[in-house]
Amino acid sequence: MATASAFVAPGNGGPRAFRTGDLAVRTPDGCLEHRGRVDFQVKIRGNRVDPTEIERHLLAHSGCRQVAVAARPGKDGAPRLVAYVGVEGGEAPSLAALRDLLAERVPSYMIPSAFVLLDVMPRTGNGKIDRAALPDPGPERPDLSAPYVAPANSIEAELCVLWGNVLGIESVGTADHFFDLGGDSLLAAQAVARFRQVCDVPLTVRHLLEHPTVAALSAVVENLSGLAAASRSDDLEPVDRGSFTSPGSTTTDFKVESDADD
Repeated sequence: MATASAFVAPGNGGPRAFRTGDLAVRTPDGCLEHRGRVDFQVKIRGNRVDPTEIERHLLAHSGCRQVAVAARPGKDGAPRLVAYVGVEGGEAPSLAALRDLLAERVPSYMIPSAFVLLDVMPRTGNGKIDRAALPDPGPERPDLSAPYVAPANSIEAELCVLWGNVLGIESVGTADHFFDLGGDSLLAAQAVARFRQVCDVPLTVRHLLEHPTVAALSAVVENLSGLAAASRSDDLEPVDRGSFTSPGSTTTDFKVESDADD
């Protein structure tokens, strides 16, 4: 129904027009100047996303009394989706439950990178959600179901710092799930690439996707490091000590033949 209403019937027998939702003005020189959109649609990783669709799915969860989804610039400046959930005195839903709910209903690029739980949603004078007053997620570690666990070794410490830099979070624990922290496949690729620049370990994006906590990925890194060290050791060829003579020992003259005429 919404798609059909976007098509405008021709008034002079010409082709139908389509309301794109873009807001533009025509300048005196005849050019069109884009001024944004008349709706809330945004572009995330090259995909057109309607935040109201995400809001509708989140409201299916009993713990979400009010929901607003908006695009906010991430650490790299690219827009990312942020979901604001007003619990309004009810029991706050877990972030994992909200992510799982959306994962069953929408593509991965429509799952917000961050969820912000608010006791009360900001309102305008006429009672609507004041989207301009919604706070930025900030660099604080989100309120996850898993408690914070400090790194126990140098590998875990390196991964925690790296994840924090990529995700824009001040503190990352070893039990924290990469995607619960706001990660996605593109950020996973960045994290792996940065780690490989620092450590000579053949870590891949698949390793991170299959082991999405620092503690689990640290074990993978340690195993890969051991395999790499063993491989380098196997590549060394044994040396025949008998083919060399120590200083002061009897040497053997070798005859070198040449193709040149004597």
